Amino acid sequence: MWLMISLIITLAWVVYINFYNARIFGMIVTKIINRWYITGAHFRLGSLSITPIAGKIISELYDKLEKTFGLSPSIFIPTDLSAEEKAKMKENEMNLENKRQNAFEKHKNSEAMNATTWRDLIPVIKIDICSGRFVFGNRLTPTTLSISMDEAHCTYSTKPAACQLDKFMHFVKAKVENSKVMFAPSPKYTGLADEPPRYMGEGFVVMMSNFMDLYFYMDEPGVVPDEPVHLTLANGDIIEPPPPQWGIEVKCGKGTDFSYGPWADRQRDHLFKFFFPSDWEEMQVDENPKAGQLRQYQTFEVTLCTFKEATIDILFSKDKETNAMHVTIGPGSSVEVSLPWVTHADGYQTKISGQLLHVEATTSLQYRSLADVLLKEFELLTLSNEYNWIDCSSTNQENNHLAFCGDLLDLSFVLPFDDFLPQTVELKFWIHGEGLDLSMYIPEVSSTRSIVLAIDDNAKIMTRGGEIKNRPELYSKKWRKICQRSSGWVDCWSVNIIALSITYVYHPCPPLGPDPQADITTPEKEEILLSPMRMPSKKRLSPNVNWQHNESYKFDPSSLPADKVTVDLEIGSSVMLAYGTVLRNFINLKENIFGEDQLFTDMEQSNVKMKDPGNSIQRNTCPIKKRTPYSNQPLEVIVSVMIHDIQAHLMKNCNENDPPCPVILIERLGFEMNKRYTETELQVLVSPSYLITSDTLVRPNRDKHINQGHLLLSAVQVRGHAMFSNEGCALDEDTLEYAWLLEIQLGKLSGKLTLPQLFNICVGLETFILLTMDPENCLKSPKMIRNCHHGVPTNQCPQTNEENKYKCPSCEDIKYTMTRVSIDAIDIYLVESGTALHTWISPIRLSTCNLHGQRVKSGISGLLPSVLLRLFMVNNGGSGNLTNSHSNTNTTGSNRSGRARKDGMSTYRSDLEIHAPDSKALPKRPQSSTELSDDVRRIHGLATPLRKITIPPRPEFRHYVHDVSRIDESIL
Repeated sequence: MWLMISLIITLAWVVYINFYNARIFGMIVTKIINRWYITGAHFRLGSLSITPIAGKIISELYDKLEKTFGLSPSIFIPTDLSAEEKAKMKENEMNLENKRQNAFEKHKNSEAMNATTWRDLIPVIKIDICSGRFVFGNRLTPTTLSISMDEAHCTYSTKPAACQLDKFMHFVKAKVENSKVMFAPSPKYTGLADEPPRYMGEGFVVMMSNFMDLYFYMDEPGVVPDEPVHLTLANGDIIEPPPPQWGIEVKCGKGTDFSYGPWADRQRDHLFKFFFPSDWEEMQVDENPKAGQLRQYQTFEVTLCTFKEATIDILFSKDKETNAMHVTIGPGSSVEVSLPWVTHADGYQTKISGQLLHVEATTSLQYRSLADVLLKEFELLTLSNEYNWIDCSSTNQENNHLAFCGDLLDLSFVLPFDDFLPQTVELKFWIHGEGLDLSMYIPEVSSTRSIVLAIDDNAKIMTRGGEIKNRPELYSKKWRKICQRSSGWVDCWSVNIIALSITYVYHPCPPLGPDPQADITTPEKEEILLSPMRMPSKKRLSPNVNWQHNESYKFDPSSLPADKVTVDLEIGSSVMLAYGTVLRNFINLKENIFGEDQLFTDMEQSNVKMKDPGNSIQRNTCPIKKRTPYSNQPLEVIVSVMIHDIQAHLMKNCNENDPPCPVILIERLGFEMNKRYTETELQVLVSPSYLITSDTLVRPNRDKHINQGHLLLSAVQVRGHAMFSNEGCALDEDTLEYAWLLEIQLGKLSGKLTLPQLFNICVGLETFILLTMDPENCLKSPKMIRNCHHGVPTNQCPQTNEENKYKCPSCEDIKYTMTRVSIDAIDIYLVESGTALHTWISPIRLSTCNLHGQRVKSGISGLLPSVLLRLFMVNNGGSGNLTNSHSNTNTTGSNRSGRARKDGMSTYRSDLEIHAPDSKALPKRPQSSTELSDDVRRIHGLATPLRKITIPPRPEFRHYVHDVSRIDESIL
């Protein structure tokens, strides 16, 4: 009998353990969690089983229902109760509620006392884990988050809380070896498969490390006191008590690797929505706890730092091709994340701050180098090869570079993503730099490398203080890692401060989602998910979700509001070394970023000649992407550039006896551009430009003032207008430029020069033009066949007739161009000891276009209404009267009063071999308030005062001109 009873009990126990124990235990845990921890929602565990021997905790059913907005049905029963009876009923309900609250408080206090008792009994708990794994996910999520480790040693204990209002602080210290966090495919998942960019073992590894040190801390919140409490710090400051602390610190050792990307972020979003589903209503503001209630956690702090070198891989996939950005960070790098836990009146903010040391980034593309950052000064290297050719070899690269180096670079931006699909989104970027230099590198294979390096070694520069120094003497001791002079880098522009502001206002459109979900509608997704539980039926064709348009209807993108980009660039005082190669590289860099050559071409790739046009068409055919009209939003760009106080040196090679390079002083230079869908307007405005040059000829003391010459250009204005059309173009094709109008307006060019000074300027200009054009180092375009104006290769265009040798022209061939040049006047004196040649040309008008007439395609029209040449000389008889005259300025005449000695002047004029022309033939000029000195008047053979130009004195000009408050126009 006892045997039968034992067998029945054994059978009942086995049945209970296998079928009911997990469910009952899950029900008990569900009741406890819903009673004490869940408010405003419902939480349920279908079953929960713990296997100590295998070290497993398994939950087979997880369910959480959130409270959503909607209708709340209620039944109102009409009664005949009086107001007094209703008040008594409400009073009874309030008494019952107070009793429940008192019972709850007593139970909570007793539980707190019991918790304190067992913690005093067991102050420290140690847990050792060998080969552990934590899994989060099920068959309803495409991937499962798996956290595995080979060995872990954990210690749990308590210590005093950070604030005296809290009870104590829980903390767990753990040392984990060979840990790994990965996204693994969920078994029995029947939804759409989104393939990861790569697999490492069981799945996509997000993080792995050989050693990690974890520290988890959490304050046990106390009760809010009845009266406000303030804390006094050691320095005497009085502050409010901080909220309870809650966070985790992760310290990584050797062998730490991080992998992330768009695919991993999508999987994180799936899991987050599963465990924390959205309630689809506006978030309510969390009320501050009242007196007697528990204090609230405000944030959850996460800190991650590395003790050793770590790597970060950011993976991108496109058309099933994976590319990666590999980043290496040095020891001491850290990231801090503050996750908000309450909602305030203005919402909540997630703060992320990081510090990455010794950053070095490469890519898996053909040209691997991406970024190399050391947290001192910075160097930003760019490639400036023509037609965006790039030498991707690992050693001895033949690339032209422009590098931006400096002491400080500050980048700040605001991403206002606080609304769901708003009408417009405004993004603001602010870049601020100080102590910036522009460096240039020319490869060794270029023939201009030796020319530029020789000029940089031999050039003579006139500083702002008026001193003449050799170029090597001006090398400053700045931090450089790559852009060093010994490696062939040349500094060509120095700027004290620069500020760049970029504002981007765009119209967002509803995203279709990542591939392959982008091409599948929501009903189709539901059909695929529910297909395993439905009866088999005939396969239905999926509806075409692509936007279709009538052939006769042409959509005009200009009918949509344009996205707008506003760029404001302001550059402070700068010193420029004008090499022509710098301008050439700037143009190449602009075309590589914004022009037709945005896709680079590897120099090691050989261009295969296409023999069969049919094969080339098939080879170049790409699948047409599905587009909607809203994906063709036009773009409007407004650019404003302002450069202040420019000192530009026209670089040339200088011998020991040569004068310094000519210097150009510009007060302000402005550039404006407005680019729209159908046209582009731009203009350049330059304030009066002052060029100073000198020579080294030995002259008498009375002629030393002409050792320094100068030119003054009163103003420069350049205006351009480009016109575009989308006639005959598809929505995804660029508009065609059919006209380009350019107008250059120059003011008055005046000044005085000697022939050596003029030669000095011509040599500088010749060097600048030679290095700018550089015909020996021009590269061929990688596009062997140009596209015609229909957007297809010329040999594939239907309008091309090979028999008649007619090829469909390109957009550049049929574009109308017109250029107009206008100069107000040229008033230049070529002076030398005892002689002067005056050139007066006013005005000058030039115009050219490529559609000059019915019979002439291109031509030039010019207008020179007035050309005047005057020569002034001093004969031998008059030279003796000038022996004792001395000039006190090196630019114009003296500032002495012009007392006219009529007798001497009349005698001197009668002795001149070449007399000045009649005053009636001269251009009319208003008289100046101050006359020239007698000596200067005798040299030029003039008897009437001339008009003067008044230039306000500037401190930086006074070392060039002794007296700049008065400069006579006749001898400028």
